[in-house]
Amino acid sequence: MKRKAAIFLFLVFMIFLPDLFTFLTFAAGEYDCPSGKHKYTDTIITNPTQSKDGEIKHTCDLCGHFYVQIMPAAGHQWGEWIIDKEPSCALPGQRHRDCTATALTHSEYAETAPLGHEYSEAVKEPSCTQDGAKTYTCSRCGHSYTQPFGQAFGHKYHTETIAPDAKDKEGALVYRCDLCGDSYDEPLPSHQYEITEEIKAGCGHDGQITYTCKIYGDTYSEFFPATGHNWGEWITDERENLTHTGHKYRICGHDGSHVEHQSIPAGITMEITPAAIAVNTGSLILAVVSAGILFGEYSVLSRERKARKKRTELMKNGGAKLEG
Repeated sequence: MKRKAAIFLFLVFMIFLPDLFTFLTFAAGEYDCPSGKHKYTDTIITNPTQSKDGEIKHTCDLCGHFYVQIMPAAGHQWGEWIIDKEPSCALPGQRHRDCTATALTHSEYAETAPLGHEYSEAVKEPSCTQDGAKTYTCSRCGHSYTQPFGQAFGHKYHTETIAPDAKDKEGALVYRCDLCGDSYDEPLPSHQYEITEEIKAGCGHDGQITYTCKIYGDTYSEFFPATGHNWGEWITDERENLTHTGHKYRICGHDGSHVEHQSIPAGITMEITPAAIAVNTGSLILAVVSAGILFGEYSVLSRERKARKKRTELMKNGGAKLEG
């Protein structure tokens, strides 16, 4: 009894072996073709007969993938195809159908062609720093790939100068792109001033120093008040006396070309110096002598007037009386 059961199981296994082989071969071939869709060439291995299935081999010309399909015997009565796996964009689907002619189940397996991708296009324009690109995305499975679309064209900068706002501050040279607004700065040196004009303060006018920046050309000035005269001591170059006006002068210590002159009225000088004493003594002697001469002359004139007066009176009274 056990032997009959074993023989029965062996016969069942041999009946289903071709179908199992076909299924395993089909399952092993489930991978993506480089083109996205297999291109098969069919080769008949054995032709079916009225009572025996045949075999046909399907081989992809692009990638070499193959599977063997059972060609049912003429006596099969096939049912409707049953979808085992839906096809995707890149992979084929799987289906089978069963024979209902006998109690033993015969099945036929087949692939369904891949659907193929349905791409939509998205364009990224090139910019100053990035290349452009076209991206294609499948609306069914999300698969995408990118192709170049134009090279980056680089920045187009113009410059703006920001001068320093203080003597010891740096300025900046700003580069700004006209296309995208990108910017960067380069520092500019601080002001470097040099003296371009100098007017020294004098006794009667203010002084001024003008500084000019040799980088930016701007200027500023410092002013200094007039110094005023710095007079030295009076120097008498001509002494006055009782009858003659004297003269004196003094020199400015800041500017020797500035000289102040003054006259000394005639009279006895009040200076107490050897020269002044000599001048005063000489003037006094001269005054005394002059006074003596004047007095003598006055006395002589007085006597002469008196004598003339007396003779005149005598002449009026008669000459005899004058003689007596």
